[in-house]
Amino acid sequence: MKNKSFYFTLLLFFIAMDTFAARCRNVSIKYNFPAQIDITNKKVGDKLYSFGAPDAPINVAGQCLRANSGAGNTNGNYIYIVDQYGSSPTLCPTTGTVDKNSPDGYLRFRSTGSCANSSWLLVLDYKISGVGWTNLTGPGGGTDSGVVYLQKKPPVGKTVINPVYMLKRNYYSRIGQMGNTLQKESVALSAPTSMTLINNASCAVSVNDVAFGEQTASDVKMNTIAGKNINISFTCNAVLPAYTLSFSGKDGVNNATTGIIKVKDNSSVGYQLSWADSTVKPINSAVVINNVAIAPNTKPKTNNFTIPIRVKPVALSTQPIPGPANTALTINIKLN
Repeated sequence: MKNKSFYFTLLLFFIAMDTFAARCRNVSIKYNFPAQIDITNKKVGDKLYSFGAPDAPINVAGQCLRANSGAGNTNGNYIYIVDQYGSSPTLCPTTGTVDKNSPDGYLRFRSTGSCANSSWLLVLDYKISGVGWTNLTGPGGGTDSGVVYLQKKPPVGKTVINPVYMLKRNYYSRIGQMGNTLQKESVALSAPTSMTLINNASCAVSVNDVAFGEQTASDVKMNTIAGKNINISFTCNAVLPAYTLSFSGKDGVNNATTGIIKVKDNSSVGYQLSWADSTVKPINSAVVINNVAIAPNTKPKTNNFTIPIRVKPVALSTQPIPGPANTALTINIKLN
């Protein structure tokens, strides 16, 4: 039996493929957003920060290739770098507004340059003629590249948010409004991914005056004059997370530990202060008057509250001297 030989022909096909070539080179974008923004006095709808000219804190570098003929003809159009997140139409409309809220609901990003809700406009070359490499110069104006507004007021205190929550980091270049000219690009984008919104409680604080009228020197000496309340009343826009108080006497202090302040025009009389309830310190304990911050025992549970302080005249000598005995208490309040 003859041996049979089998021959297999191996055919190798080389398929020529076009090498991808970007329109732009060495593109870098850096956003220098602040680490924190105080929103205490801002309202819902107020502007917080911007991705657009002239307010955007941005550094841009890189070049794109302009041409005056062929498929890459850029005459009469800017070259844009965009962050693509959807399917673009053949021709981007020149009008239209897109809002995108942050996942936490605190921010709203508004863009008027989104190409029918398909991409965010990052930067452009601001050229409409010429050939060869042209420098990218900055973002679109105002809301074309986007502005971020306060959508919801965060709670009192510090809230960390992501200032670039809307970015997909899917970069393309585009010639003008022509969505069919998109070309994939490599972009080095740097931006902080955290920012702190500070919402401090705001309070109106009022204090009433106290008058004892005419009293006898004997009553002062015998300590029989009933005390009256100084009410420190807080009216706040939110529940205070913390606060401190400190006290000093306008005319000086006789005894800081026992809470006695002096009277300038009558050295024989002073005023003693004590806590009229246990909000700050134990009831009837002395208000220490040494201009040192005092933290309360209990934190507020409501927006509005009152701290009562009991004050009464006391004799500072064996024989009180008749006459006026007027003074003032200085109260320093720090909201934390």
